[in-house]
Amino acid sequence: MGADRIAANGDVANKIGTYMVAVLAHENGIPFYVAAPLSTIDLSLASGEQIPIEERSSREVTELKGLALAPTGVAARHPAFDVTPHRYITAIITERGIAREPYVESWRGCSRSNRPWAVLLRNSTLQVNSFISQTECSRIGKLSFTSCFPM
Repeated sequence: MGADRIAANGDVANKIGTYMVAVLAHENGIPFYVAAPLSTIDLSLASGEQIPIEERSSREVTELKGLALAPTGVAARHPAFDVTPHRYITAIITERGIAREPYVESWRGCSRSNRPWAVLLRNSTLQVNSFISQTECSRIGKLSFTSCFPM
């Protein structure tokens, strides 16, 4: 999955539904990775509880093409994002490395340049160029990636 914003502790804000997928993956023993640029990490936010969540118009869920789907006066919330707690995230892949818990310490490792490796995601043409070690590349390759090779 991607991320719109990441708190210092690794909590991730993304489109509605990300939290649900992360919980399902966790409960079924499937690793859940987030791929996001370092620019999405906001170290000024200690946790996801501090991430401001955009609220969209309630009319987007109470109306369809101008026709009411709910009785007049019914209140509805329509958040644009949900927050996935870091406990459901296996790792966060950035352009400079892979971060794992404890994330606050792990972010420092992502700022160092290691050898670049290309990671090709299974069932996708998406490539993530990460600065990770061969050991880390092999480890994630066994879990959820089709291939991992040096650049």
